[in-house]
Amino acid sequence: MAFRMDPQHSPIRQRSFLGEFGSYPIRLMPGESVQDKLILNHRIPTLADDIQRFGVQLQWDCPPPALKFVCRSGMPRTMTIPKNDPGQADVYAVDEPACLTLERDIGLIEIPPDHEVLFLLTRQSVMNDLHGVQTLLYRVDDYVRQCHPPWTNSWGVSFFTDERFAGFLRDEAGKHFFEKGIWQQTNIGQYSSQIRTLYRFPWLREKADSLYLSVYRDKARERPAIEPRR
Repeated sequence: MAFRMDPQHSPIRQRSFLGEFGSYPIRLMPGESVQDKLILNHRIPTLADDIQRFGVQLQWDCPPPALKFVCRSGMPRTMTIPKNDPGQADVYAVDEPACLTLERDIGLIEIPPDHEVLFLLTRQSVMNDLHGVQTLLYRVDDYVRQCHPPWTNSWGVSFFTDERFAGFLRDEAGKHFFEKGIWQQTNIGQYSSQIRTLYRFPWLREKADSLYLSVYRDKARERPAIEPRR
């Protein structure tokens, strides 16, 4: 819930339905946690103006009924943004030379603007080998943590065998290559860190499968979690 800090404490209209978030299950390993973020500017079009004129207070329930875990004891469930607060950007220390090395190590082709997605150049033999793809995703996770810390654990990967065809299917170039049967041959996998799922060969019916695959590492055991499903 969002309220203006005016005398009436008036509610702020939001675009989307005030319901539960995260309508998909996420299986967690012992010690693993979930982080996510909600872009308020998209949800509350008047947010910046309301902050400037009144200040804003946000409130939430914890946990929502659909969740099977609870918030940390003693954590507040209210956030207040004072009137005319200009905000303060998060500051992260990123080692650019180290990030360039990691990008070469994981085969980074491109990160499309305004997306938390990596296009990687990956051999088909890596995608065929569960240990190999798990190791690659560990390196990707290390790269994201060091070089894109604001992404938390809600990033994605699209794997290509030829960098010339890397891109989204919805783009004009992607549609063109798809019509020619090229894009679906070179896009050999997709991964979502948020739902811990790897989709291998999604466009090839005879080879397509999906795996529960977490990049979380228990430092005491260093044992990956892989569970195939079709």
